[in-house]
Amino acid sequence: MGKEQIVAVLQIGGEFTTDADGHMSYSGGEAHAMLVQSDWTFSAFKQEISSTLNNLKLDQFAFKYFLPKNDKTLISISNDKDLRRMVEFHAESETTYIYVMKKADNRSKSIVPDPGAPTDAFAVVPTTQDGSKRQKLVDTIRCKLMEMMYTRRESSNAWTEVLTPAANQKLQEEVSKAHTLNVLPAENDENGSNVFKVCDDSVNVVNLNKLECTCRKWYVSGLPCMHAIAVFEHTGQYPYDYCLKYFTTGFYRLTYSLSINPIPDVIVPTTLVDPAQSPATYPCPIRTRRRVGRPKEKPADPRIAIKRAVRCSRCKGYGHNKATCKVPIST
Repeated sequence: MGKEQIVAVLQIGGEFTTDADGHMSYSGGEAHAMLVQSDWTFSAFKQEISSTLNNLKLDQFAFKYFLPKNDKTLISISNDKDLRRMVEFHAESETTYIYVMKKADNRSKSIVPDPGAPTDAFAVVPTTQDGSKRQKLVDTIRCKLMEMMYTRRESSNAWTEVLTPAANQKLQEEVSKAHTLNVLPAENDENGSNVFKVCDDSVNVVNLNKLECTCRKWYVSGLPCMHAIAVFEHTGQYPYDYCLKYFTTGFYRLTYSLSINPIPDVIVPTTLVDPAQSPATYPCPIRTRRRVGRPKEKPADPRIAIKRAVRCSRCKGYGHNKATCKVPIST
């Protein structure tokens, strides 16, 4: 097969499922075949896809594919450079599968619809200084929190990838940058094969035992940087195994799996039913008698007491007064 063009199979309308090991499989939807030329621009690529899919408007769709022999990470095609890389990666492949997927809503960092966003959820919460309306205000906040948690929980149930959409998008950006990097074993590696040198414009050292890179991006973000991903591709490992568990879809669902119970009525106190007494009795505070006499005043704190020095009104000196002044009276 020549390298000037590749055979692409467009997949649209289906959904992904992920197994316990992170392998993704696509099922359902429709399939269409097309040829992708190596000299195409991204605009020409989109135009050909639109023509193949009966002039479908692609403004709300994204294009993704798998790397050869890797069904755990979806790579995005969003510009001319991404398209050229896709053609280069699959130049020797008989068929390339391109998945046409609806874009996620990125207006919120957690990728949730507007009702689930905290800023939108609490924008309509009324503000009041009336004490009689505080309970209504608290109940309104509770309802908004319940709505936000339900919306995010339902949104996350449709996610099929190992990481949340926001984290997965960041990881894919690093994956797309890692293909041109050169990976070499470190000369002073004392742990076998877990320390590598990654060369681009500079040299960065990746230590897989300590989960760190000298660029510090992996340490700060919690997601592997492009240097670490280049090492994973060199050693045949998967980036998902080195991401913090807090970025996974499972932990996101666990965060919003609980529910908020209604607040009990604060006007009617809780009753304590005593079998020996009828009807029910209410708890009352202990009655105390006021002590006889005037309440004692607390003594002033000696640490903050400020003593004023005595000053003579005749000679203006300190340490004595006019009666004990020994300065002669001038005539």
